Order: sequence, then C-alpha cells, then structure tokens
Amino acid sequence: LPQGIALKEQAQHIPELIKCGFSNVDEKEISQLICLLDKILKHQ
Repeated sequence: LPQGIALKEQAQHIPELIKCGFSNVDEKEISQLICLLDKILKHQ
C-alpha cells in the first residue's frame, strides 16, 4: 500500500481512538491535528 493510503486509513480511526481513551484531549486540538493530516495527505 502507498503510504498516503495507509495514513488515510489511520486518520479515519482517530475519532474512534479519541472516544475510546482520550476523552480528556481538547476537541479543538484534535480537529487541528486532523486538518494538518489532511493537508499533509493532499500534498503527497
């Protein structure tokens, strides 16, 4: 698998991970991380 596809698959699981064990993490931080991931993926 190309790395970009693997990263996209992982990115889709981020919200699940947050719900499972990272409830203390700021949602704004998470959305910023997701936006950053998205930008990185689009530039590949």
